[in-house]
Amino acid sequence: MRRENTQLADAAPDAAPVTTSDTTPGTGPDAAPAPPSEAHRVLSSYTGYPDIPNGRPCGMWAYTMANASRKRTFTQHPDGHVVRHTPGTRPVAGARTYSVDVPYWDPEARRRPALYYAAIETDPTGIMVPSLPKGTQDLLAHRHGECLRIELGQKRQLMEVVRDFAARPELPTLRHGIDPALRRMAEINALHEQVVTLLLERGYSVEVESVFRTAVRETREEHGFDFLKEGAKVRNCLAFVGMALSKRSPAVPIEHFIYAVQVDDFDDTLPRVSRIVEEKDPTRDGCVYEERGVFLTLDEMDRRLSDAAARVAAEPASRTTTTAAARATELRVARSRLAMLRRIEEKLLGFLPAFS
Repeated sequence: MRRENTQLADAAPDAAPVTTSDTTPGTGPDAAPAPPSEAHRVLSSYTGYPDIPNGRPCGMWAYTMANASRKRTFTQHPDGHVVRHTPGTRPVAGARTYSVDVPYWDPEARRRPALYYAAIETDPTGIMVPSLPKGTQDLLAHRHGECLRIELGQKRQLMEVVRDFAARPELPTLRHGIDPALRRMAEINALHEQVVTLLLERGYSVEVESVFRTAVRETREEHGFDFLKEGAKVRNCLAFVGMALSKRSPAVPIEHFIYAVQVDDFDDTLPRVSRIVEEKDPTRDGCVYEERGVFLTLDEMDRRLSDAAARVAAEPASRTTTTAAARATELRVARSRLAMLRRIEEKLLGFLPAFS
């Protein structure tokens, strides 16, 4: 649970983009009428309510047309602040300096132009795979100019919030032998309702973060592209509901709420590198991995996925079954998302005269 200034929490505007679909939308924020209780009414705006308590992914897929790239160097300070690296500057203790290939338009280049995206590379299972920046909605509670931000879908964090309010977590009594996934789903749904109820009883105004604001925040945190700061370069914003596998649902495709944002260039974007402590996957709880902002075409993402798959296939058979299964799932999900992004790109190209 994080405390924020209300003005900062509400800084992102609500979007009203042109909406299209990768496939026919299924369950979503407005898929069912609001349930009767106040807690249910609040949670009905959550994309994971009630069937996927971990939430459905929301992300911003920023892109530009380019035909060349150049290496640029950035420095990320210990507090997370990223700046362009200036040669000869005095190093800051704990800062990290790294280089990223940034796409641009070269009028003299003969290379065929392509769409370059603000993507991420991440290695939660020990293999670096490309993906799109995305995440799930938070719960926002406002009172007296203060905003509490609570991450939904995380059992441990939700139980800590309940205890912070001097209450006891109320988990449902389920029959012995029930599927662990179903048990976890029921427990998280119950904790969601309890947390919302506790906040309302204490005078908070409670809402679920909008899908658009979630996409803006998650993309800024995971990649570094900041829609609010770089809005002057935005040409258009199209909303898609795409279907793909997810680590939350590795067997059945679920909806991904994606805002495809065309920008003039990425000259002002400050890609980030993050160190993540795993809290969402119970099988890897506490493991540390890296997430970094990059700029890639879909063909480059495809090649990097193929390289990752080849490295996994060449690993010794002594690799543990759990690790092998996790990596297989990671690659399968990444492939599914890439296929979704290709379907979206096909529609984007129809809006760009150079590709028509």
